[in-house]
Amino acid sequence: MRLPFLIKKQTGGYQQVLATITFTVSLPMEFKGTHMSRFLEILLPWREKPLAEEEMDAMLTEALDRLHAEAAEVRLAFTYFLEKRAPVSGRTSLLDVDASFTGRKRRGMPMEFELGLSMPFTSLCPCSKEISSYGAHNQRSRARVRLRFHAGVPCIYIEDLAKLLEQQGSAPIYPLLKRADEKIRHRGSLRASEIRRGYSARYGSCAAAAAGACVLFARM
Repeated sequence: MRLPFLIKKQTGGYQQVLATITFTVSLPMEFKGTHMSRFLEILLPWREKPLAEEEMDAMLTEALDRLHAEAAEVRLAFTYFLEKRAPVSGRTSLLDVDASFTGRKRRGMPMEFELGLSMPFTSLCPCSKEISSYGAHNQRSRARVRLRFHAGVPCIYIEDLAKLLEQQGSAPIYPLLKRADEKIRHRGSLRASEIRRGYSARYGSCAAAAAGACVLFARM
């Protein structure tokens, strides 16, 4: 199922996205099932409200009550656009990233919330570095992370996690760059092998920076 939703932004306001939705409930054994239209009846009003973990919790609580369920899970997967400003020219552009919100809730228990993000970044090409005295080129890489937040700990924004992941690579991705920006961007690049060697420590520090979260899945 796909529906438009409003996602809360770090700077305030919201961004409209088209989300692919997975919605499941666990019913008591004496129930034969539930009509699929009830899932849509729950989801439709929420597409008009900016969403973050608090709204996901309320959505799941509504599902438990209306469907008389023991547990419920909802996942929204969507493309989110980050505003990027070039380091020298200051030109702004938009970078698309794959993000997800996942909430799981059992009756009488706090919600488990996960923030997922697939973030592109650049790393120095090892082959190019080996055969070049200068001017080795960068290559595009991608970091995929899912963070689960402990009960009572507020979730960080997508923009916060994106910044943490970019810091694990050589340089951020900028969709729009001028010549002056390119010169700065290639300084201090790390090889892909250097990034992989520091992989565990880097994502451990990422989780520490996102205080109250644990890394469920991390891949470069």
